Amino acid sequence: MPGSGGSEFYCKELIERGCILFGFQRVHGIARIKEYGKSVYDLGKKNELYIAAIPTDKTEEVCRLMEDLFDMKCNPMPNYLNVTLTPSNPILHTVRLYTLFRNYKEGMYWDKLIDFYAEWTDEASKLLIACDKELQTMCHRVNGLDLTSVRSLTEHYESETPEQMTAKISNIIAFKSIKMPMLITEKGYIPDFKSRYFLEDFPYGLCIIKSFCEIVGLETPCIDKVLMWFERIAEVEYYVNHRFIGGDLNKLPLPQNFGIIAVKNIVEYYN
Repeated sequence: MPGSGGSEFYCKELIERGCILFGFQRVHGIARIKEYGKSVYDLGKKNELYIAAIPTDKTEEVCRLMEDLFDMKCNPMPNYLNVTLTPSNPILHTVRLYTLFRNYKEGMYWDKLIDFYAEWTDEASKLLIACDKELQTMCHRVNGLDLTSVRSLTEHYESETPEQMTAKISNIIAFKSIKMPMLITEKGYIPDFKSRYFLEDFPYGLCIIKSFCEIVGLETPCIDKVLMWFERIAEVEYYVNHRFIGGDLNKLPLPQNFGIIAVKNIVEYYN
């Protein structure tokens, strides 16, 4: 249900034909499979949802409909870019994967399946806060568009320091049973680079955030560090001489690929 991932670009022709696109800022709850096709573990449900739509004047109508369907309070967001830039998966997931697996090479093994959140580290928190600051700086440069719903992760998790962030994330009850994407082999556990964490959150999450940073002329050393690592393990080209102009970016739903190359284009498209 979350509407991030470039859906507004994939659906551009439908929007131009008069269709309504809407997306949730975050998932309405967390569940994991118990028995495939039959049952799941319900790990927690939110009290309320946040929704944006294109065109923006349809947001209230969509919220009313979703309230009836989900029996949950739904809050309208100012515009769809607030959904696109929500940093939960694009930053939360990617920095955790980077800090755990960045030194991995063939022949390395873990002796157990690592908890994604319960074993969260201060190193991951420090990088998370740094990447989140780059995102917030970018949002402040998009003059003419209300991006107040792109809440900083330090605000979302009520944690200002890496130590506070680690304590908060590692103790969220709904996250307790979630594991790192890993495969078991005869010698131990290795990263599962084919999992959705890798296939979705880097190209369809952090790359999109990076693309908007490019439009506003913001340098992002922390985001770059994470994406350059993914570029290497995924064998894709995102950077050429440290510039975010690699050939594989042409395949992604990035604003530049749809004619959005300046701040005024961002404001026009999302307003």
